[in-house]
Amino acid sequence: MVDDTKLAIANAFKALIQEKSISKINVQDISSLAGVSRHTFYYHFRDVYSMTEWILESEGKKLFNSYDKLNNWEIGLERACCYAVENRLLVIKMYHSIFRDNLINFFQNIIYSIISRIVDSEFSNIFVKEDEKNFLINFYTFGCVGTLCKWLDNNMEEDYHMIVSKLHTIIHGSVQDALIRFSGGKA
Repeated sequence: MVDDTKLAIANAFKALIQEKSISKINVQDISSLAGVSRHTFYYHFRDVYSMTEWILESEGKKLFNSYDKLNNWEIGLERACCYAVENRLLVIKMYHSIFRDNLINFFQNIIYSIISRIVDSEFSNIFVKEDEKNFLINFYTFGCVGTLCKWLDNNMEEDYHMIVSKLHTIIHGSVQDALIRFSGGKA
């Protein structure tokens, strides 16, 4: 029941996005459309900001839940971009609002998780210090997220398949090479 109510509230917000700018949407609008009281809204969420965090977190889980063992960053990035295209209005409005950080964290968590899994599984035979491994994972995560932000700045005009292809050209083989260099050349 709790998840159903949260989902109804989230769906009301997503419906309102189609009609209004984010800055014009308030708790009363969301509650009214969801058929719940303001008190019920606040029982489930601290505010609209925390609701958007929950929406992105739950949609990210739904998007990748059946792919727990996903270890191909390109497929993961394509799925995240596909989600953005399918939810274009929501994503663009969130990106150009106070909810921008939530959206960036959504992409960052997905990409970090995938790159981390790749490093841990594909290159487990290369021994590097944990802080160096985390530095490398963060470097590639922020590079991919920065590229996605530029894509969003341009209102998703470029075909995301081309973006993923360009990132592949840059990244392919470089993770392993960097790990080997960090390890002092010992694979």
